[in-house]
Amino acid sequence: MKKLLFLVLIAGSLRAQELKYTVDLRNYRIQVALETTVTEEPYQDLEIPAWSPGYCQIMDFGKQVRHFEAKGTQGDALRTVKFGNNRWRVYTGKNSAIKVSYEVEAKRNFVGTAFIDSTRAFLKPAAVFLHLQGNLSTPARVEILAPKAWTRIATGLDAAENKEHILRAPDMDALYD
Repeated sequence: MKKLLFLVLIAGSLRAQELKYTVDLRNYRIQVALETTVTEEPYQDLEIPAWSPGYCQIMDFGKQVRHFEAKGTQGDALRTVKFGNNRWRVYTGKNSAIKVSYEVEAKRNFVGTAFIDSTRAFLKPAAVFLHLQGNLSTPARVEILAPKAWTRIATGLDAAENKEHILRAPDMDALYD
């Protein structure tokens, strides 16, 4: 009986992890919110690629990330530290989940980067979405909040929940590609 109880407790403590992104374009800026559960470690490292699939050049997308903030489950501000150009450490405390928000500078109209103006947005996934460091196998859900005048989303991702503005990727490789 003790062995069975132990196994049930372990199984009950495992949580499916998913990266839930909300991308708000309504102010003609790329504002990203990321929500995810976290492990019991004292911190969680997040990173953004320095490269992009199909484009053989280091782009250092982390240099375009601005206003990086993290909050715990009760809305409390969490301490963050940036390492190098593309990695952030979020000290999670006793939180079981975190919400990270940041803005992506996207003024250069170029296929290798993200771009937004009053008529359209190009969301280069590697330039927009942070992931858990060392873990590209995490599934992702992306919700796009676009200006009302923008009526279409073009993407290779599958729509989720029968809504074209909510997208799913089985892992970060699929999202970035």
